[in-house]
Amino acid sequence: MEYDEVNEIKDNLKQSFEIIRETINSRESLLDEQIFNALVKKIEVLLPTHFAFILKNGIEWRKL
Repeated sequence: MEYDEVNEIKDNLKQSFEIIRETINSRESLLDEQIFNALVKKIEVLLPTHFAFILKNGIEWRKL
Protein backbone atom coordinates (compact mmCIF):
# COMPACT_ATOMS: atom_id res chain seq x y z
CA MET A 1 0.00 0.00 0.00
CA GLU A 2 1.40 3.39 -0.93
CA TYR A 3 1.86 6.25 1.50
CA ASP A 4 -0.87 8.33 -0.20
CA GLU A 5 -3.35 5.46 0.03
CA VAL A 6 -2.66 5.02 3.74
CA ASN A 7 -3.15 8.74 4.36
CA GLU A 8 -6.39 8.71 2.37
CA ILE A 9 -7.70 5.78 4.45
CA LYS A 10 -6.73 7.58 7.67
CA ASP A 11 -8.45 10.76 6.49
CA ASN A 12 -11.61 8.83 5.62
CA LEU A 13 -11.64 7.18 9.05
CA LYS A 14 -11.16 10.53 10.77
CA GLN A 15 -14.03 12.04 8.77
CA SER A 16 -16.29 9.10 9.58
CA PHE A 17 -15.44 9.32 13.26
CA GLU A 18 -16.07 13.07 13.26
CA ILE A 19 -19.53 12.54 11.73
CA ILE A 20 -20.34 9.94 14.41
CA ARG A 21 -19.05 12.21 17.18
CA GLU A 22 -21.04 15.20 15.92
CA THR A 23 -24.18 13.10 15.67
CA ILE A 24 -23.78 11.79 19.20
CA ASN A 25 -23.00 15.25 20.58
CA SER A 26 -26.03 16.77 18.88
CA ARG A 27 -28.35 14.20 20.44
CA GLU A 28 -27.42 13.68 24.05
CA SER A 29 -30.27 11.25 24.59
CA LEU A 30 -28.99 9.08 21.73
CA LEU A 31 -25.97 7.84 23.67
CA ASP A 32 -27.35 5.25 26.01
CA GLU A 33 -25.50 2.40 27.65
CA GLN A 34 -26.25 -0.08 24.88
CA ILE A 35 -24.90 2.21 22.13
CA PHE A 36 -21.85 3.13 24.22
CA ASN A 37 -21.03 -0.54 24.81
CA ALA A 38 -21.46 -1.29 21.10
CA LEU A 39 -18.92 1.40 20.15
CA VAL A 40 -16.31 1.49 22.93
CA LYS A 41 -13.84 -1.35 23.47
CA LYS A 42 -12.11 0.19 26.49
CA ILE A 43 -11.25 3.43 28.25
CA GLU A 44 -7.61 4.11 29.09
CA VAL A 45 -6.75 6.52 31.90
CA LEU A 46 -3.67 8.40 30.76
CA LEU A 47 -3.49 10.77 33.72
CA PRO A 48 -6.02 11.50 36.46
CA THR A 49 -7.51 14.21 34.23
CA HIS A 50 -6.81 12.67 30.79
CA PHE A 51 -8.33 9.59 29.24
CA ALA A 52 -8.77 7.89 25.88
CA PHE A 53 -11.69 5.97 24.42
CA ILE A 54 -10.52 3.00 22.36
CA LEU A 55 -13.30 2.19 19.92
CA LYS A 56 -14.02 -1.28 18.61
CA ASN A 57 -12.98 -0.19 15.10
CA GLY A 58 -9.50 0.72 16.40
CA ILE A 59 -9.88 4.49 16.52
CA GLU A 60 -8.57 6.18 19.66
CA TRP A 61 -10.25 9.36 20.88
CA ARG A 62 -8.37 11.25 23.60
CA LYS A 63 -10.11 13.63 25.97
CA LEU A 64 -7.63 15.99 27.58
